[in-house]
Amino acid sequence: MKYWIRKGCIALCLAVFLTAGTGYAAVTPKQSEIEQLRKLIEKQSETINQLKERLSKVEAGQKEVEVEVSKQKETASSVKIPDWVSRVKLHGDFRYRHEYIDEEGKHDRTRHRIRVRLGLAAKVNDTADFHFRVASGSEDPVSTNQTLTGGYTSKDIWIDRAYVDWHPAFANANGSKGHLLLGKMKNPFLPVKSSSLIWDDDLNPEGGAITYQAKLGNINPFISLGGTWIVERSDSTDSGMVGGVIGVKPAFGKVKVTLGTGYFDYLHTQGEASFVKKNKGFGNTLDADGNYVYDYNLWELFGEVGTKIGKIPVAVYGDYVYNTDSEDKGWLAGFKVGKCKKKYSWEFKYNYRDVEKDATVGAFSDSDFIGGGTDGKGHKLSAGFQLAKNWKLAATYFICTKPIHDSHDYNRLQVDLKFKF
Repeated sequence: MKYWIRKGCIALCLAVFLTAGTGYAAVTPKQSEIEQLRKLIEKQSETINQLKERLSKVEAGQKEVEVEVSKQKETASSVKIPDWVSRVKLHGDFRYRHEYIDEEGKHDRTRHRIRVRLGLAAKVNDTADFHFRVASGSEDPVSTNQTLTGGYTSKDIWIDRAYVDWHPAFANANGSKGHLLLGKMKNPFLPVKSSSLIWDDDLNPEGGAITYQAKLGNINPFISLGGTWIVERSDSTDSGMVGGVIGVKPAFGKVKVTLGTGYFDYLHTQGEASFVKKNKGFGNTLDADGNYVYDYNLWELFGEVGTKIGKIPVAVYGDYVYNTDSEDKGWLAGFKVGKCKKKYSWEFKYNYRDVEKDATVGAFSDSDFIGGGTDGKGHKLSAGFQLAKNWKLAATYFICTKPIHDSHDYNRLQVDLKFKF
């Protein structure tokens, strides 16, 4: 019995083995499939080799770039930028103006004018700066305009400013500001910049001046003193001017105030020829030889009050001048709303003035009001709109009469595009 059981088990195992062998033979791949698989592996191997080759080239190129960048850095670090480059700043502006003048008794006049100014500020050391600016214009000290005319002729460029500004540390501590200016300088006698009663905005006096503003809580006193050269003469006494302004700038919260007085003594003026153009007094009284009849000893009172209504700045201002020699006087009063600064911001200004014949030196007063000079009265309206950064559209209209006695109408429109850079 055991024998037959053993034989059965052997037979059963043999049957299972033969069956398994038959199944394995059934799933064995064909020769064509093996060939396709071999070709696929060869193609993938070729692709991998190509990718390896490309990767090697990229890595080699990257190394070349890294080497070149390293060389550039070494070159840049070896090039030393001159120290003066970091101490000099450039600035400038350009204005294109359309102007229309309607003066009673004269032919209406239309002209286009340009103004260009280019300046630099150079730091000499920690307490001194040098300022230099060239501008279009002519010998006229109160205008930098060039009229587009003359058959495309080239336009003149002049030295507009050239001065040194010394601001020592002892005069500029604890919020105080002190400066000594020497040369052809920006006007130091304009504490109320909105007013052009005595000085034209483009006037740059020549000589020296000291300016100082102290910081004393909410009350900030200031003073500007100077002496300027006007005409040097080889055959007679020179003409000049000495004087200055003094005042305070108190602040009451958002309200800022400027109040002050000034005195300007023109030396060796009476009996001398007109400062700018011979036989032209710009409203001032001249004798038969074209010389000044009066001295000009000017006493000035000025003030301005400014604040904000919401986010809009507003201010009112006034200016008064009296010539103690001729006893002529002049005054100006006005206001301004808004300020062109950011894109789409705006501003509006208005003033009225009445300037008698010898209230001030006509050669240095506003060159646009009544065509320049003194002996006139009238309104000035101006508006501005900030089109974009450093780009402003502005318009100014003068409605005036001149001279004060036996007067006729004088109207002037100016439309400006102004660019700063």
